[in-house]
Amino acid sequence: MIFVRDALLLARTKLRLRIVRLSFTIVTSALLFAALFFAAITVYGSTNSAISFGKEGLGSRFIVAASPATYQSFGPEDKEAVTALTPQYNDLVARKKAAAKALNIQYDPLTDTSLPLTEQKTQGGTTKFINFASTAYNDYLDVKNNAVTGFAYASFQKQAKEYGATQTFRSSGINSSFMSFGMPNSASVAAIINGKEASQNQQQFGQPKGVASITTLGWSQFDDKLLTSFLLPGQDLSIGSDGSIPVVAPMSAVEEMLGLKELSSSATAKERLERLVTVRKDIVDKRGLICYRNGASKALFETATEQLIQIEKNKNTKDFVMPALQYEVSTTPCGPVSVKKDTRSAEEKLATQNDEKFRAQFGEEVAPEQFTVNIRIVGVTSDVDTGSAFSATQIIQSILRSSLGTGWFSPSSMVANDPKLAKVMQTKPIEQLPVSKQQYFAEFATYEQAKKFIKETNCDFGPAEMQQSSIEQAVGFPACVAKGDFFMVQSYGNNAGAIEDFRQGFWNFAKYAGLTTVIFAAIIMMGNLGKIIADSRRETAVFRALGAKRLDIAQIYLTYSVFIAILVSLVAFVIGLLAALFVDSRYSPAVSAQAVLAFNSTDVNKKFALFGFDPKLIGFIIALIFIAALLSTLGPLLSNLRRNPIKDMRDEGV
Repeated sequence: MIFVRDALLLARTKLRLRIVRLSFTIVTSALLFAALFFAAITVYGSTNSAISFGKEGLGSRFIVAASPATYQSFGPEDKEAVTALTPQYNDLVARKKAAAKALNIQYDPLTDTSLPLTEQKTQGGTTKFINFASTAYNDYLDVKNNAVTGFAYASFQKQAKEYGATQTFRSSGINSSFMSFGMPNSASVAAIINGKEASQNQQQFGQPKGVASITTLGWSQFDDKLLTSFLLPGQDLSIGSDGSIPVVAPMSAVEEMLGLKELSSSATAKERLERLVTVRKDIVDKRGLICYRNGASKALFETATEQLIQIEKNKNTKDFVMPALQYEVSTTPCGPVSVKKDTRSAEEKLATQNDEKFRAQFGEEVAPEQFTVNIRIVGVTSDVDTGSAFSATQIIQSILRSSLGTGWFSPSSMVANDPKLAKVMQTKPIEQLPVSKQQYFAEFATYEQAKKFIKETNCDFGPAEMQQSSIEQAVGFPACVAKGDFFMVQSYGNNAGAIEDFRQGFWNFAKYAGLTTVIFAAIIMMGNLGKIIADSRRETAVFRALGAKRLDIAQIYLTYSVFIAILVSLVAFVIGLLAALFVDSRYSPAVSAQAVLAFNSTDVNKKFALFGFDPKLIGFIIALIFIAALLSTLGPLLSNLRRNPIKDMRDEGV
């Protein structure tokens, strides 16, 4: 009989055999499991840090956002809309032609951008298409959508409460207030920086960062209770004593208002943190001016600005003809455009007057209107990420989201009480907005409730509906309404639910990854253990001849495999630990600065750690290593124990 102490001694002795092969086996197997240790350490650290940061902002609240799955035409040949708008189009064209004739001016419906439809000449005559920018077409959609009772806020409230919602909110849809900006004859807004007003062209249309983003990303009205979580210390959502409107703005816009240049992508974590501290300190009580111009004022301002550019450009050109009607831009930002010189003939002036009468007759703005709105920055949000989606930092930052969304935000209570602000924001009080321009929110006590609500009420527009859709039919709308799914629902404001899903998903992934790793590691270890057992046939035969049982022999090699498992565990853990420490030291400072901004953390020095230990996960991986070691032993050991010891002794010359 071989005692445990003897088995330990013999197993330890065998560790000194074939050192090179043993080292290769341990290192190779350890590398496989080191990846699991690394993932376990970084995932646990990251998710725990995200949960810790998430206690601020909206991070600890389970909120869902729902947008009504409203009817929208996805093609200019939507026959239903064209048919419905044709009578109005024909009537409007007829009246405009009659009015133009009476005023002795030219009118061509093919160039009129205000009509609900446009006509294009084809071989068979003319074909009508939808004019998406027309007021009539958008009114048609609003009437159609508002008729669906399931889209109403009251319906959403009722449905959300049935699923356990503790409270509901509503706000204007992201960017919905600025949908018309950039269209012909539309109003415009521009920031006034350093006493200068930027023209629409100078604002670089499409720019997602800086002050210009107020147009490209939109200025939305949001429920006061949602905005409160993103206020800077000492700020509130009330109108300032000077009439300033509270605004939560993107970081890049705030930097521009403070005269700071945006940090480069290569900026260090220390520089980013210092910038955040500076912005938070200097933005307190910082005011800014936003200039609003209606369509007529915008057209005059752009014309006057372009005239000045051309006159300066051609001041030394002999053949350059000065405009008959010259405008002068006010030296006061957002001031009215005045006439500097008018050498037009009486006929030209009469034609202009008749044109203005014509446009006024059909509700088009002819009187310029412009004014400024004083804003006060009370909160800062993250900018749109335009960088690579595959950098390590951005992958880590993908779980950092406690955000209102993209753009500029002001409390909806301001809009309801300030018609001037509503005009600037191109919106109306929430209650008066069509359902297509509203967004609803519901808050739940638990993640499970929110998840169930999303799963069971979301308008899931999949491939089947897409195959059935056509130009004549709104994409997804009929299918969702028929099923009673009136909203497109998703989690909002934070990744609390996603983090929980990720943690659970990682456990599932670890199970499959662990099984795969065990198989490969067992195969690798089997090569070494099989060789050790094969080389010990004579020794095994001697022990058997002296009366040792098969179980005694198995005890030696199983103990040897345990030693291998311990060595692999130590090496794998050290490698995984060092890799995790490297990642934490390399990326934690940068992610910490991002997390402070994303979650509006009051402590700017709070650290986002990419390093942490979950005893369950660590123990699970160690258990996998021992399983792999034992599995690698069973095959060679069973084969060896079945052998005839007398035959082995004769073959080995004993």
